[in-house]
Amino acid sequence: MASVAPDAVVAGAPPGAGVPAGGQASPASALTATELAFVTQAIEAGLFDIRVGQLGVDRAGNSVVRSYAALLVSDQTAMNRQLQQLARQLGVPVPTTLSEPRQRIVDELARTADGEFDRQFVLVAGTRVQQDTVALFERTGRETRDAQVRSFVLAALPTLRAHLSAAERLPVRG
Repeated sequence: MASVAPDAVVAGAPPGAGVPAGGQASPASALTATELAFVTQAIEAGLFDIRVGQLGVDRAGNSVVRSYAALLVSDQTAMNRQLQQLARQLGVPVPTTLSEPRQRIVDELARTADGEFDRQFVLVAGTRVQQDTVALFERTGRETRDAQVRSFVLAALPTLRAHLSAAERLPVRG
């Protein structure tokens, strides 16, 4: 398998995460185009993390990599469920499938030879991807005008920072 560039994974779409705060739902028409794009991209990115993480749980040879993959699956499943609920409240379409580029990455990772799997997994789910995600969520938290989106982002950041910390401790480098 050819190495998958981390940029191809994040390409403006962060791994979805976080817990929305309570409050009144605001219609999608009240969201900016950037906020709408963030919500839908975050959901799709969460789906991607879950699928990649499931592959890591099933295939990783290193127990630390396998534990990291399980962390991603567990956290992203819970957070994506909450993000989907927020999207419905906001009237934002909820993606249920991966975009073609992300599906291609999942398919390539699934075909990776066992001896190469951990390194490829770290390329698509490791430190650089997590750094980019944290930066995007921090920027969105500062720039969004929607209180529910901001609450979601700010609640997600501790978990995303924990993912980054865990990725930095991975013994395998991509």
